[in-house]
Amino acid sequence: MPGRFYVITRLYNVNDRLASLFLCEQIDKLIDEGSLPGFVRCYLPYRDSDAVLSPDEVDVGGAIFNLDI
Repeated sequence: MPGRFYVITRLYNVNDRLASLFLCEQIDKLIDEGSLPGFVRCYLPYRDSDAVLSPDEVDVGGAIFNLDI
């Protein structure tokens, strides 16, 4: 089973999100070049998750955790 980079970074503002995207792009570039054998594309939860948080969720933190794992 190939490894996967799961990027966990701060997402407080636009700059944090842009930095996360840049980091994933750099990791993916290394993977594509063969510098990180055994790894597949970088996973960035806010970019790659297609899950939807229910608006009536009581435990928001727990729900977000469950969506991200």
